[in-house]
Amino acid sequence: MTVEYEVWFRDPHLVFQNIFSNPGLKDEVDYACYHQFSVGGERRYQTFMSGNWAWRHSDIIIAEDASRVGCMLIPVIAGSDKTTVSIATGNNEYYPLYVSPGNVHNNVRRAHRDALVLVGVLAIPKTERRYQNDVWWRKFRRQLFHSSISAILQSLRPWMTTPFVIRCPDGHFRRAIYELAAYIADYPEQVLCTCIVQGWCPNNNDLDTPSLRRSRAMTNTLTKELDLGTLWDDYGIVGNLIPFTNDFPRADMF
Repeated sequence: MTVEYEVWFRDPHLVFQNIFSNPGLKDEVDYACYHQFSVGGERRYQTFMSGNWAWRHSDIIIAEDASRVGCMLIPVIAGSDKTTVSIATGNNEYYPLYVSPGNVHNNVRRAHRDALVLVGVLAIPKTERRYQNDVWWRKFRRQLFHSSISAILQSLRPWMTTPFVIRCPDGHFRRAIYELAAYIADYPEQVLCTCIVQGWCPNNNDLDTPSLRRSRAMTNTLTKELDLGTLWDDYGIVGNLIPFTNDFPRADMF
C-alpha cells in the first residue's frame, strides 16, 4: 500500500531576502559577529551574533575558502511545534515550521515584526492503531520529518558554500552566506531532531559519568562501526535514521 503525504512550504531563500529587505529593521540587525565586554572586562552575551557560535563558525567558513572573507554570516534558526487547534477545526493537528535569521535582535523576534516567519507545514502521518507501535512505522514517521525539512531548506544549500548578494535593511548590498545554526524545540522534538532514544540527553552521551558532547562526526563514526542494538543500548542513538543536517555543509544538530 502506498500513501502520499503533502508538505506545504515557501522558498526559505526568498523568505530571508524579504526579511532583510525590511528597512524597519535597519537598527536592529547585526551584520557581523562580535564580542562585547563590560567596563570591568566581563563578557556580555546579548544577541545571537555576540555568542561564541557565530564567531567560531565565521572562522570555519573563512578557513574553508579565503574568498569568503568579508561575507555576512546569516545563521538560520529554525523551530517547530506540533499543535492541536480545537476552535472551529475539529481538533485538527498542525505541524508548523518557522525560520528566522540569527542576525536580528531578540526583541525584534519576540515583537512579531516579521522576523520569525512560517516557512512550511509538515505532514503528520497516521496509521491504524495496530501499527502505531510497529518498529518500521515509527522509523518511517521519524524519517519523514527529516526528509521533509531537508527538502524545504534545499534552496539555501547552494548559498552555504557560495556567497550571494542580498539587500540589507540599511539599504546596502552585502555578500552573504547561510549556515544552519539552531533548532528551537521542546524535549520530544529534540529527541526527534537528534535521532536519539527517548530518555537520553541530546547533548551528552551520559549524564551520570564524565562523557563527551555529542557531535555529527562522532555519531556518524559510531553508526559506521557499531550495530543498531549497541548504538541504541550504549549510546542512545537511533542508527537507522538520516538526520536532515547530514544534507547540509557544516550543519551539526548537537
